[in-house]
Amino acid sequence: EKSGTRALEPLWGRNTFELAKEIINAGFEYSIIAVNKEKLSKEWLGYTFSSLGDLELFLEANPEIDPVGEFGEFHTVVLKCPLFEGRFNLEPLEVEESERYWWLKFRLVRR
Repeated sequence: EKSGTRALEPLWGRNTFELAKEIINAGFEYSIIAVNKEKLSKEWLGYTFSSLGDLELFLEANPEIDPVGEFGEFHTVVLKCPLFEGRFNLEPLEVEESERYWWLKFRLVRR
């Protein structure tokens, strides 16, 4: 407000399950690279969402988790989208732990 600007938040208040479906149906693929230790186990690191089936499997196993990690449950990296020329593969390197998160160190490899 002091700067004379205002934030535009086009996704705020949207149904996040519908948003996740739209993202996948638009051709995006993305992988989990960080999980909140209080919400998800580190076994979900590297999990890739590339189909609605992947989304449904994740939510069946984790019904209390927001489909797009809206509350900091997880963070992702995009591997494929309509703006990219091709796709990236996620090559896991190691897992690191911080106070609140498990982090996947990785390398992106163009496919």
